[in-house]
Amino acid sequence: MVDKDELRIVPLFGSLSEDELAQVAKMLERQSFAKGDEIYAQEGPGGKLYILRQGEASVTISIRKEQKQKLITLGRGSYFGAISLIDGGPHSASVRAKSDTEVFILSRESFEALADDNPVCAIKILRPLTVSLNLYLRQMNNKFADMVHYVTHNQSQDLG
Repeated sequence: MVDKDELRIVPLFGSLSEDELAQVAKMLERQSFAKGDEIYAQEGPGGKLYILRQGEASVTISIRKEQKQKLITLGRGSYFGAISLIDGGPHSASVRAKSDTEVFILSRESFEALADDNPVCAIKILRPLTVSLNLYLRQMNNKFADMVHYVTHNQSQDLG
C-alpha cells in the first residue's frame, strides 16, 4: 500500500486535496526494479502509468533492429507511460532502471474507476498529463521540421 504522504513528491498530484491524495494512494501499486532491469518494453502491453518514487530510469526507442536511441533520463517524481494510460495501447518506448528504482503504478482500470467515482480528481491528474504530452508533441514537431529541412536542403545541394 502507498501512503498519501509519499505522493507529495509527485508534481502530477500537486493540485490534489488531502482526500484526493488518499483516494489515489489506495489505487496505486508499488514495485521495485534493480539497476539494469527493464521496467517495460517498447510495443509491450500498456495501460499503466509509472511514477518514480526513487531512483532513475532511462527511456529509449528502437530505431533499427538492434539500435536504440536514448530519449531522456527521468528522476524522482517523474512519470512515464502516460500515453498508454490514456489510450490503453502498447508502450511507445522502452524504460530501464538506471539505478535501483521504486515506482508507483496506476493502472488504466484504477484510473477509469477514479474518473467514475471522482471526475474532478481525474481531471486534476489529466491536466498536467496533457500539458506534458503537448510539450513532447511540440518538441517532436520541431525536431521533425528540422529533419525535413536538413533532408530537403541536402537534396537540393546534391542536385545543384
